[in-house]
Amino acid sequence: MADHAWGQGHGILAMAKTSAMRFGREVRECFRFARRKPVSPYYDLPTFCDHGPDHRTTKLHRYTACYLPELAGRLIRRHSRPGEVVLDGFLGGGTTAIQAVANGRKALGIDVHPAAVEIAKARLAPVFPKALDGAVERIKRGLTRGQPTRVDLPADPHGWDWERWFPNKSHPLLSQLRRLIMDIPRGDVRRLLLVGTAGALKPVSFWYSHATKLQFDTSKSPQGVQEVMIPRLDEIRKINCELWEHVGGREGIFQRRNSATLEAGDCCALPFDSESADLAVSSPPYFIAYDYAKLLRVTSWWILGRVPDGSGHVEVAGRGKDLAKEAPPQLGEIFRRAFCAASHSLDAEGSGYSLSHARTLIRSLPPFFDGFRRALSEFSRVLRPRGKLCLVLGNTRHCNITVPTAEIATEIALMQGFRRVAIHVRRQHSATQPQARDALGQFTSDEGPSQYSYRDEYVVVLRKP
Repeated sequence: MADHAWGQGHGILAMAKTSAMRFGREVRECFRFARRKPVSPYYDLPTFCDHGPDHRTTKLHRYTACYLPELAGRLIRRHSRPGEVVLDGFLGGGTTAIQAVANGRKALGIDVHPAAVEIAKARLAPVFPKALDGAVERIKRGLTRGQPTRVDLPADPHGWDWERWFPNKSHPLLSQLRRLIMDIPRGDVRRLLLVGTAGALKPVSFWYSHATKLQFDTSKSPQGVQEVMIPRLDEIRKINCELWEHVGGREGIFQRRNSATLEAGDCCALPFDSESADLAVSSPPYFIAYDYAKLLRVTSWWILGRVPDGSGHVEVAGRGKDLAKEAPPQLGEIFRRAFCAASHSLDAEGSGYSLSHARTLIRSLPPFFDGFRRALSEFSRVLRPRGKLCLVLGNTRHCNITVPTAEIATEIALMQGFRRVAIHVRRQHSATQPQARDALGQFTSDEGPSQYSYRDEYVVVLRKP
C-alpha cells in the first residue's frame, strides 16, 4: 500500500515536471518567433510624445518608469469595449486607470505605495479652477510675505533624514509651503498641490540632478524654494486648466472620479470582487530595475507626512535570507534555468562584480517571481471568464546573467491556466540614451554608463479560459 502511494506521488511529480517542461518549450519557441518577426508598428511608439492633456499630467509628478499612455490606450481600445472594467494591479502613476477612464471604461487600480495612489488620483481628474486659483494665490502671498522662522516639517521614524537632503536656509520656506498647502480645506485641491510640489523638490535638494536613484550630491547648489515653487504653482494651474477643458468641466470630473476605484494595497491580495473585471492591463516592475520605495521617499514624506516602513518591492524580500539551493518548481522551467545560471555565477572569477551582488541576485529571484505568481493568480480571480490579461514587460541583465522576466511571467501564467493570445516586440527607444546601472542593475545616472538599458520590451496578451 505504501509502495503504491509512493509510486502514485512520484508519478504526479513526474507529470508536473513534464507539464512545466512543455510550457517552457512553448514559451521559448513563441518568444523566438516573436523576435524574428518585424517589430509591431501598432505598439512600437516613440517614448517622448504628447498625446494631450491626459499625458501632460505626468508633469505633475514624473513617476519613475511610467510606461507610455498611448501604449496603454491602444491595448485598452483593442481588447475591451466601452463600459467594461479595466484592472491594473501595479497602478504606479495611474497610466492604465487614466487611459481606461479617458476611453470610456471603468478602472480598478491598486498599488502598494500610498504615495503612488495619491499621484494617480491627482492625475486622474482636475479640480475646480477657481478653487485652485484662490489656493495658489494664498500660497504665493505666504511664500513672499517674509522669511518664516518656525520649522515643523514631519520627522520620519524609518530613517528619512530630510534635514540632510535640503539646505538649512530652505527649511523654513519648505515648512511654510507645506503648512499653507495643508491648511487648504478642499481635499482634492490639497492633493493636487501636494503632488505637484512634490514633483519639484529635487531641484531644491541635494539629490543628484542626473540620477534616477536617490543619490546625495555634495557639490550641488540647490535652487531656492521661491525660485522653484512659484513658477511651479503656475505650471500646476496651467496643467489643471487644460485637463478641466479637456474633460468638459464639472460633469467630466464627476464621471472620471466615479469611474475609477484606486486603492493602496497588495497586488497579491486584490480587494476587488471575483470576476469583476473584463480586462487587465499592467506594466509590473522589472526585476531589480528600480526600488520604487527608495525613489518615493521624498514624495511620501512630502505628501503623506511619513515614509512607509519597508520597501514594498517584492524582490527585496529575499535580501538577508539564506541562499536557496534550488528553484521552486511552481515557478517553471524558464525560471529554473535562470536560477541555475545565477547560481553558477558564484563560481565565476574575474567577472567584474562582487560575490555579494551575485548572492543578492540569487536571494532576490525566488521571492520576486513567487510574488509575481501570486499576483497573476489574483488577476485570474478578478478577471471574468474569457477576460484578457495584457502585460508590458522587459528582460533585464544583472551580474552578466539575463533574467528573462517576460518569458518567466508568461510561463507562470500558462501554468495557472491562462491561454496565450499574442506576443509582440516593441523597441525601447530610450535605450539609445545611456543609463548607467549599479552592480545590482538598478538605474543610476546618464553619465559614464556601464551598460545600456534593455532595448526590447514585450507586450504579452493572454486570455483566461
